Amino acid sequence: MQQTENRFIATVNKSCKRINFLHDTPISYKVEVFLDSGKIFKLQTNNYLVFDFEKWQTRRDSLTKWIEMNHPQLSGFVTNMTKEGAEKYLKSIELYKKNH
Repeated sequence: MQQTENRFIATVNKSCKRINFLHDTPISYKVEVFLDSGKIFKLQTNNYLVFDFEKWQTRRDSLTKWIEMNHPQLSGFVTNMTKEGAEKYLKSIELYKKNH
């Protein structure tokens, strides 16, 4: 971690069910954290250290196409940033895995 008075840069390694399905391994990136009066007011992702965009996109596209054809009631989960969208994403992954 690099730090100055009003900001610091940290390396983040992130993994979850969605990332494991789309990427196989944790993703890693640098994030710049800006502080104001000792509180975080802005986060900025600067660059990805470990991230295979082609793999991610191919798997995401395959999942969304399969869901649209087989479980259209779950469609739209990729852009739905709500709790319901997240639940649909996980359900879609579960159904996809059972059938592939």
